[in-house]
Amino acid sequence: MIDLVTGYKGTPHITAEDEGSKNFGAFGDLVVFESVGEKLGYNLISNNTIRILSGDIIAQGRHIRLTGYEDAAIETGTQAMKRNDLICLRYEKNTGTGIESAALVVR
Repeated sequence: MIDLVTGYKGTPHITAEDEGSKNFGAFGDLVVFESVGEKLGYNLISNNTIRILSGDIIAQGRHIRLTGYEDAAIETGTQAMKRNDLICLRYEKNTGTGIESAALVVR
């Protein structure tokens, strides 16, 4: 079936799925826009808090925008032990409802 996505059809019809497919085709799996906002930079607020700054990203074809900042909590470590924490963007889609979400997580 052919679907003229961006053509005028007389009613609203462009879906998030349409835009996601276009983004995935144009950009691939993961792209951070280096010229937008504060480029998803960060500030260490304390030993247990990191602040992720504004920016835009394409993940799984979905455009995700951080317009201000987002603080993420980092668990207290063990003294004299080295560790690596990952600050990740988690994209999820409920296959039953189709509802999508994105959130920062610390792993």
